[in-house]
Amino acid sequence: MILPDEMASIVTEEERSLLSTLTKNGVPITFAQDHLWGDDSRTIDYGTGLSYPAKAERARANPHVGLLFHRGQTEGIYMPPGTSQRKGTQEGSILAIAADASVEDADLQATTDRWVRSRLEIDEDRAPTGRSSLVDTPDASWADAVFYWVRMFINCTPKAAYLWPDGQLNQPPQTWKAPPESVAPPSDPAPGGSATRSTSAPPPPWDDLANRLLARDLLAPYLTLLTDDGYPLPFWTTGVELVSDGFRLDVPSGAPWPLRGKGCLNFESKGGWQPGIGGNFVGIVEEVEDGVLFRVDHAVPSHALNSQVEEGRSHLQPEPDVRQRQMERLEGELARRGASTPIVRRPETTSKS
Repeated sequence: MILPDEMASIVTEEERSLLSTLTKNGVPITFAQDHLWGDDSRTIDYGTGLSYPAKAERARANPHVGLLFHRGQTEGIYMPPGTSQRKGTQEGSILAIAADASVEDADLQATTDRWVRSRLEIDEDRAPTGRSSLVDTPDASWADAVFYWVRMFINCTPKAAYLWPDGQLNQPPQTWKAPPESVAPPSDPAPGGSATRSTSAPPPPWDDLANRLLARDLLAPYLTLLTDDGYPLPFWTTGVELVSDGFRLDVPSGAPWPLRGKGCLNFESKGGWQPGIGGNFVGIVEEVEDGVLFRVDHAVPSHALNSQVEEGRSHLQPEPDVRQRQMERLEGELARRGASTPIVRRPETTSKS
């Protein structure tokens, strides 16, 4: 295992984490995702749908990525009533990891099998009976959601890690550096042809989204900025206030990066990082007299499947128009790779990788 035991235990215990990738203009984009240990526990791997490949393509173009794991009790407090402020406290630990990414999509049958198998393993851990949620309904089979199950992977080789134990976010972190021989393998070759069209709807006006988020029971947001060596690291803030051109933030003094430059701000759910619950913004960060100012450029579009979850629908059985758009994009990405559609099959028919 590449990470020290205390850090590795946090990765193992948490099911979801934040993954940040960089656009071609150097803007960090951060989303919550499920993660898996790779072979020999030397990489931390994220499966992303071939029908929504943008984060993987960003990681292929610039392999510097950042991960964040938040373990322990957290609390978001909206205070005082009637104002646009939120404070947060936490008694657990924050672990941020700078990593180099390798995109895996040359064998889509293998990556799809691995993703299906991982979902079953999670179900078995959650249910003492071992019963899987991968079951058919009267209306459809779980395997019909090909647009969701066909996966590519972003495999992250840790290069440095920063741990703030027991909520000590105003203290310098415990640090770890990877040995020189720990080098990420190259990504699989990029597909040819033109990139397929995004299926995400345009984002709402940023201030409309901000007001909706601050009216919910969410945590104080996570802020992603670049370290001096160019890695986008998420870190938790402890307070936020809506202002005319963005957000004023309370950032603990133990933050791992300088307070400047292009950033991403994530609002996530109090009960865990759940699809369709939060919202993201990108903008510019600067220190001001009364704190840290995040000047919003725009809200980040929400994926169509996340919108279905927020509306109470299953991501495996979205509205027909959403399904059609995702299937069209999946077919376009398969065509770019000259690949046939992988078979979505029950885990007992797959072999462990």
